[in-house]
Amino acid sequence: MSSQIWMMSSGCAVPQNLILRAREALLDRHLGSVGRIKMGDMVEQAYVFLDPDGSQGSGVVVVVQAPTGVVYASQVGGSANEERSVEGFAIPLFDTQHLNTLKTFFARYCRNPPGSVAPYESWKERDLQVLADIVRGITLWHTTREKDEPAQLQCDWARLEELTEGWIPVLTPYGRGILTHQNCD
Repeated sequence: MSSQIWMMSSGCAVPQNLILRAREALLDRHLGSVGRIKMGDMVEQAYVFLDPDGSQGSGVVVVVQAPTGVVYASQVGGSANEERSVEGFAIPLFDTQHLNTLKTFFARYCRNPPGSVAPYESWKERDLQVLADIVRGITLWHTTREKDEPAQLQCDWARLEELTEGWIPVLTPYGRGILTHQNCD
């Protein structure tokens, strides 16, 4: 008796290792170097830099943290030009009002927000409350196959040390995420 694991595929019993090899071959054929980069036995994650030269205007994007194999990066922190990245799936928010409101909020720091060049403890409680109100005013649709519901984002103060211009830790209906937006610089 074989100790091989069998799976059902289209009504037929097929060895699991054959299904997994077929799946890998399909991924390689369809994604190739765009989605997966093979280096020996290691698979490197796809890397997407949002608006790398600053000419496109990435707007406002929520990256929900999840093991997707796709890493999103962005320039953040005002004139500190800090580069941060996070693995997950991106949800673009198309309302330009959100971008304008966030840019106006961070403009008060003259391109040097706390968290990049100044310690994150420099955030004033009043400013954090204003930012929380801005973030709470952003609707992110929670979509399933059964229904679509509007939901509000919330600042994730447990990760306050990550907060800077263009990089706001948030809680979404899908889990933890990063609200990223076009940096002033």
